[in-house]
Amino acid sequence: MELRYNIHYGIAAAIYLAFLYMFMVLQYGGKAKVNKAFRKMVVLLIIADVLDIVTAITISYSTIVPFHFNMILNSVYFFMLVLLGGQLVKYVYLYNYGVEIKGIHRTIVSGMTLAYVVMLIINYNTGISFYFMEDGTYYHGKLYLLSFCMALFFVVYAIGILCVDFKQRNKKQRIILIMFSVIQVVGPIIQATLVPNVLIGMYCCSLGVVMMIFSLETPDYAKMVKAMDALEEAEKEATIAKEQAI
Repeated sequence: MELRYNIHYGIAAAIYLAFLYMFMVLQYGGKAKVNKAFRKMVVLLIIADVLDIVTAITISYSTIVPFHFNMILNSVYFFMLVLLGGQLVKYVYLYNYGVEIKGIHRTIVSGMTLAYVVMLIINYNTGISFYFMEDGTYYHGKLYLLSFCMALFFVVYAIGILCVDFKQRNKKQRIILIMFSVIQVVGPIIQATLVPNVLIGMYCCSLGVVMMIFSLETPDYAKMVKAMDALEEAEKEATIAKEQAI
């Protein structure tokens, strides 16, 4: 038996994200809520990517992998996707408004998460989203695309929040956010419709995280460094002026 999936992109994403997380801890190791929310999102992305790889392997060898193990593992994977999507929305909201998600936004995220969990529970006995035949063959159920769209909903929702203040961002940020939006939406769609046996979905998500660092996280850090440089320059000028006065 051979692997039914090309997992190389997934493995590359997992390794890259691990290094990215270490960079985040060293670079933004503070206790600011927005940085902690971003790091939590990266951790969830790493877990989801690893589960994506593992489920690709267990599905490929489903004839020898126990049915219930495969069903539970794949259910956990899909649940992790919805957790990741929810965390993306929470992070973007916190970054945009400076407070934790609340009101109608929190209700929508919680409601979609609950609906997804209910669907996964129902799927275990009905196979409406995915299921395994007696011989171990893996099939997509009638509502598989719906479950995919529900997970993708969080990405689109987060992009919508980012676009609220789109005009207030500088040109570079706007370009990067547009690229982020395209990759985050188009990448998973391509995997789901055109190349279902190639794990490029999580790879695209990892690229999206990098773009978020350069468009959202890094500018704040750069502003702080620039302010410190300006302060140091002002101190030097003050010292020179004092010496000249003497």
